[in-house]
Amino acid sequence: MRALAASLAALAAVAGLRFAASPGQEGIPLITFPQGLVVRSIGEHRVFVLREGSLQLTGWLARAPVGGDAVWYCPISQVFLEPRTATMWDATGRYVIGTEERDLTRVPLEVDNEELLVTAGEPQPSEGRSDGTVAGEVKLIYDNWLAGRIPLEVEFCRNALK
Repeated sequence: MRALAASLAALAAVAGLRFAASPGQEGIPLITFPQGLVVRSIGEHRVFVLREGSLQLTGWLARAPVGGDAVWYCPISQVFLEPRTATMWDATGRYVIGTEERDLTRVPLEVDNEELLVTAGEPQPSEGRSDGTVAGEVKLIYDNWLAGRIPLEVEFCRNALK
């Protein structure tokens, strides 16, 4: 019986059907979130969701914490980037370099009954920013990009998640 229920849930997820995880809460089936980083609309927000393992999900708002501009994720360099102000955050959302004043805004994500709850909570702005410690390779890429030696979408941020 459990196998049948699991099969039906997987089939519904693939077909795009959504079921409430708990009364009054809309859920997105976890099966639609692959391992790694994706960007999705969750509630009223565009969110980067990192899935590590079966139930471990981390979310960041896909907007700069102060200016509100769109943030990209650059898979080649493994950083988040806000291209207008050239601000960068590392793969954990911590401030690396640029003009923004805070780490990326975290979005609380809650899993219930194999679904990500859409109404898990409002984004939580960080209280400041990390120390800006920059790995040598990321700093070199950043400096070369600022100097115009690396085109943004050609090398540094090719196939960006936006």
